[in-house]
Amino acid sequence: MKLGIMGLTSSGKTTLYSLLSGIKYEAASLLQLEQKLKVATVKVPDKRIEMLLDKEGPSDKLTYPTIEIYDTPSLNIPAEKVDGNAQAISILRDADGLICVVRTNSESSPESVLGIITDIKNELLVADLSIIEKRASKLQQQILRGGSMVEQDKKELAALGKMQTQLESGKDLHILKADADINRAIKNYGILAIKPLIIVLNLSEFQLQPEVQDKFKKIIAAQYSDYIALSLKLEYELSQPEFSEEEKKSFMDEYKLPGLHIHDILPLCYKKLGLITFFTVGKDEIRGWTIKQGDTALTAAGAIHTDISRGFISAEVIPFQHWIEGGNYKNAKERGKLKLEGKNYIVHDGDIVHYKFNV
Repeated sequence: MKLGIMGLTSSGKTTLYSLLSGIKYEAASLLQLEQKLKVATVKVPDKRIEMLLDKEGPSDKLTYPTIEIYDTPSLNIPAEKVDGNAQAISILRDADGLICVVRTNSESSPESVLGIITDIKNELLVADLSIIEKRASKLQQQILRGGSMVEQDKKELAALGKMQTQLESGKDLHILKADADINRAIKNYGILAIKPLIIVLNLSEFQLQPEVQDKFKKIIAAQYSDYIALSLKLEYELSQPEFSEEEKKSFMDEYKLPGLHIHDILPLCYKKLGLITFFTVGKDEIRGWTIKQGDTALTAAGAIHTDISRGFISAEVIPFQHWIEGGNYKNAKERGKLKLEGKNYIVHDGDIVHYKFNV
């Protein structure tokens, strides 16, 4: 799974990329200046892995679920030239979800923040309509020329027409996904309007005060229920090794913060992307695996290795809550909490799974 980080110039998106990836800001900024694609594979925080290690005993290796993040070139709105944002949008089309970073200052109001988000979404909408119109024009020419693909071209053209109407009227594309032709077009062209959107507000230090945050939350959450507000500058400074735990606590107390929020971003992205984690436990490795919500035991087996799905016999499953109640895998099994499941079993978040297979 891939996340594209986008934002206007000086929004803080490269700082966010640096914080999530662990890459020094100076190095990330240099890549930005050189207009090189910045991609990193990052661990998704999950305390359950430490809990498994604590209860199950030593393991040679801990492996967290991961996700790829991309820092894109800054968006210019309005664009200085036609297709001025083409490079950034091309990267975003390949992403499964979008993180939109919006920077505020002491003068910013919640309404002005919503205006920036709307401007960015409109830029993406224009890009979607442009790619739809170009493809539709090409299909019309192909249909006029005739050939073996005419019927398929007509279906795609009809699907694009429905998508265009929906986008131009400001309606949600999700209600059209049941149409196989539309769903195929959405995937083929990386339509941005349908990608999960996560809002990150990069607040000034003044705006970290609870009363100011409450004002923002009341208005922002009405349109974007899942968003994260934090000061990227402060979080970056506190992430540096020269800060002691005492100094960090002093900062937290000064700004009346319950804690840092950078580690809340990837779990929220997981939720928005419809992802869950299941676990495998052994002396050689305790590992979290990423799958889509609703995936079967057979699909989850393929996430580990194609040989396991190919030779699937059964899956021994202990739900995480039952494992907690049992204290460890052995005790949960002895208490009858282990279930033997077939390939059509729907894996749940936190399931501890042991596969039996033969190849």
